[in-house]
Amino acid sequence: MATSDARPILERRILIITCFITLLAFIFYIVSITTDYWAIIDTPNGVNTSGMFILGAHLGIWRFCYWESNVPTGSLFETDDKLCRYVHLFTSAEDVMKNSEEVDTQTMDMNRSAAAFSIIGLGLILLGHLFAVYSLNQLRFMYKRVTGCIHIMCALCIILINEIMINNVIRRVDELARFADSELVWGYSIYLSWVAFAVFLAAGIVFFLCSKKRKGEHAFSEEEALENEPIHLGRI
Repeated sequence: MATSDARPILERRILIITCFITLLAFIFYIVSITTDYWAIIDTPNGVNTSGMFILGAHLGIWRFCYWESNVPTGSLFETDDKLCRYVHLFTSAEDVMKNSEEVDTQTMDMNRSAAAFSIIGLGLILLGHLFAVYSLNQLRFMYKRVTGCIHIMCALCIILINEIMINNVIRRVDELARFADSELVWGYSIYLSWVAFAVFLAAGIVFFLCSKKRKGEHAFSEEEALENEPIHLGRI
């Protein structure tokens, strides 16, 4: 057995560094899903809504904010009259009283999907870190593979959120384009989310690469060889 080999020490260091990087990505993820700057929509000529003109808006998973002015033109950063409201996840009593054609059920479905996947992603990230810390002190290869699977599931969950939000934003921009010219700028929230996606995808691959099953003479120690021996379940 290659007990003097430095590879297990190197692998452990790589996994520890990976855990610290995923913790940073976890902070990025929290910031991205709790902030309202996934996209910034600027309408320089204003959109008339009941005598007031919407000069622009920015939105996130949970809230939608917009600037109002009594003049149809201007910069959205020159007015302090900004209003924020939480996005509709479910049909309200007011929506029930409206004509069904006036209720945007597709946008509401997108809002619910983004909110649901953001909560699921949060739970997966926490679970992945618990398995990651546990696998660092275990010699059996299976724990690292489970950790890798969870990290990849986190990445898939994040990319689903990103795709939902991108389609949601583009849909809103298309609606505004019917009334006035609009300009779309992607905010820092979505960029942080893409960084988190890349980190968790890479972390999953790293844990898989470091989870090689070693037994017998290929193990680095007798303890590792014993841990990686097959377990036979049944009566003795």
